[in-house]
Amino acid sequence: MAVDLLLVNPPAEGIYGIVQKASSPQPPLGLAYVAAYVEKKGYTVKVLDCDAEEITVDSFRAYLEQFHPGCVGFSSTTPVITTVIEMADIVKAWNGQVTVIAGGAHATALSEETLKRSKIDIVVRGEGEKTAVDILESLAGKFSLREIEGISFKENGKIIPTPDRELIPGIDGLPFPARHLLPTEKYKASYYLGSYGERFANLIATRGCPYQCIFCGQDIIFKHTVRVRSAKNIVAEIEGAVRQFSIKLFCFEDSTFTATPELVREICAEISSRRLGIRWGAMGRANLADEGLYRVMKDAGCILLCYGVESGNQRILDSIQKNATLEQAKSAVKLAKKIGIPVNTSFVLGLPGETKETIMQTIDFAVELNADYASFSLATPYPGTEFYTIAMKEGVDLSDWSRFRLARYQEPLYVPKGLTAGELKSYYRLAYKKFYMRPRYIIKSLAKIKSLADLVHKIQVGAGLVS
Repeated sequence: MAVDLLLVNPPAEGIYGIVQKASSPQPPLGLAYVAAYVEKKGYTVKVLDCDAEEITVDSFRAYLEQFHPGCVGFSSTTPVITTVIEMADIVKAWNGQVTVIAGGAHATALSEETLKRSKIDIVVRGEGEKTAVDILESLAGKFSLREIEGISFKENGKIIPTPDRELIPGIDGLPFPARHLLPTEKYKASYYLGSYGERFANLIATRGCPYQCIFCGQDIIFKHTVRVRSAKNIVAEIEGAVRQFSIKLFCFEDSTFTATPELVREICAEISSRRLGIRWGAMGRANLADEGLYRVMKDAGCILLCYGVESGNQRILDSIQKNATLEQAKSAVKLAKKIGIPVNTSFVLGLPGETKETIMQTIDFAVELNADYASFSLATPYPGTEFYTIAMKEGVDLSDWSRFRLARYQEPLYVPKGLTAGELKSYYRLAYKKFYMRPRYIIKSLAKIKSLADLVHKIQVGAGLVS
C-alpha cells in the first residue's frame, strides 16, 4: 500500500539511563494531531511510533517498503535529532524522490542548521497541522513551497525561510488526535501513575504556558501564548478514548494544568456528569496550590499531581525564573497529601550557578518533601531556550548534537563552574538512592503493590537505581 505521508516518532532507546525501567513509551501526541488533520483533509497517512513498536534504525527501511510513502515526516526533538538525520539518510537511499520533513522543537529552533546538516528537505517551524497539509498540496502542484508560511526548505542549493505562521487560534476546531493510527494497546502506565501495566492515553487541555523558566522549550513552538480548549471538547475526546479503546487512565500533558483553574473545574464537572469512571494525572504548580480545586479534582478521578520543584535552593529557583518558593513547594505537597492525591516532585541538578552545596540542598529537600515519587534530571541547555543562550555565552560547546542524546539522564552536557561531569553524575545517582532506598519508603511502596507485574516492575526499577 502507498500512503501520502508517513509520520515517524524516532526510537529513543537508551536515552533514560538508570530510570529506563521507570519509563514507558508515551503516545506521540503531536504526530497524532498532525495525522488527524492530514487525514481529515483527505490524504492517506500512517504513524510509525518506533519506541512503542520497538523499531530500530536498522529495521526502519522495511517500513518504507511496506508503506511506500510520498513524504516522510519526523518528530525532531534535540535528544533524537541525530537519529532523525540518520533515518533521513535511509529514506533518501531508499528513494531519493521522497520528500523528507522534520518538525518539532529542535527543527524549529535550529531550522537552517538542521537543513544544512542533513538530507532533510523541509523543516516545519512551529505547529504542524496546517503546514503539513499545505506541504502535501504544494507537492501535488497546487502552489509553490514559497507560499507556505512557517517552513524552511532547500531550493537549488539554498535554504529558503518563509515568514512565520500564526498560531492556530481556535484549537477546539482541531480534530482529536488520531489514536486509531497508534498502537494504543502498547502504551502502558508508568511507575508514577501508580497503575503499572494499565493502558493509558495522554492529552492536552491547553497549548502553551504562562511561565518562562529558562530551561523549558514550550515557547519554541507556542510563543509565550496560552490557548485553551473548551471543557466539553476535552471530555468528548476522553469519552471517545474510553468507548473506542477501553482506556480508563489518562495523563494531561499541559505544562501547568492548574494554571487555568476555571477550565479545570469545568473539565472535572464534565467528567463527573458523564460518569466516565476514569482516573488521571496532571501537572500542578506549587505557587498555585488550591485546596478547593484539589478536592474537585480528586472527586473527578485525579490520582496524581506533578510539581516541578526544580531546586532546593531559593537563589537557584530565582535565577531560573521559576516564580515559586521553597515554602510554596512544602505547602503544595502537604496540601495534596491532605486531600489524598499522590504527588510526584521533579528536580533538575546542575543548573547555572549550582555548587556542591546547592545540589545537596536539592537532594535533601526532595527527601524532606517526602512526596510519593521524585524524579531527577541533569540540567540540559536545549536549543531555543534561554538556558541555551546562557551556556553558549559561557563557552559551552553545543555543536555536537549527538551529545544531547544522553545529556538529561546520563552524561551531563552542561557543567557549572566548580563542578565536574563526574561529580554531577555521582550526585544524580545519589539523589535517586537517597530518595528511594529509604527503609520507610520501601516498606510504604511494598504495601501499595497491586499485582505480580507491579512487584516485578518495582524490583526492576530498584535494581536500575542501585546498579
